[in-house]
Amino acid sequence: MQRINICCYSRWRCIHWRSTFYGCDALKSVKIPESVTRIGAGALGECVSLTEIDIPDSVTSIEEGAFSECTGLTHIKMPDRLISIEEAVCQDCSSLSYVDIPDSVTKIGYGAFAGCTSLTDVDIPDNVTSIGDGAFYRCKKISSVVIPDGLTDIKADTFQDCRKLHSVKIPDSVTRIERAAFAGCISLEKIKVPDQATEIQAYAFKDCVNLTSIAIPDGVKRSWFGCIRKLFRFKGTSFAG
Repeated sequence: MQRINICCYSRWRCIHWRSTFYGCDALKSVKIPESVTRIGAGALGECVSLTEIDIPDSVTSIEEGAFSECTGLTHIKMPDRLISIEEAVCQDCSSLSYVDIPDSVTKIGYGAFAGCTSLTDVDIPDNVTSIGDGAFYRCKKISSVVIPDGLTDIKADTFQDCRKLHSVKIPDSVTRIERAAFAGCISLEKIKVPDQATEIQAYAFKDCVNLTSIAIPDGVKRSWFGCIRKLFRFKGTSFAG
């Protein structure tokens, strides 16, 4: 099959919702002109041969699923003026190994990078105050994460099945860890829950089979035993708090 390279028309303002290049199997590269400020929902979704996309800094909005299931895409640089990474923007981009997120971003949406099974490195900017449910679900090669100061909740399934994740730094600003947030992180060995935390939901650390140390603060009001299901049968697991 012939591979196609596209240079978008220089007067375009928007790449529209699922009507521009969605499902273009032969599309290999896209250069977006500086006139564009918005990439619509699903605009380049399921472009399975896409390996390169040039996004100018004029783009301030990338909507949900814009690059979802672009299974040939290996890296992406988000534009410097971007504020929010919306839902499922790069979901199931199975070859994506690196993403450059600018400091301007304050929100990473639901399932934004879910299923990016080749993603090895992610640097979450300090300005991010919201990370949606399942944002990094099944990112099986991520090894370490620093959660930014200012985040108050670690949402449900955020890092579920990140099987190589062995190091997580949770800031003091976090007060709640939601359901299955770290479930299935089989390489995680220890975790310190911030002293300000008041809630840890069910299955938060389910099947973290190598977790040997977890510090639970006295301020956690509701029962947290369900969050560590399947840990008690592993010798050497200790609890503090």
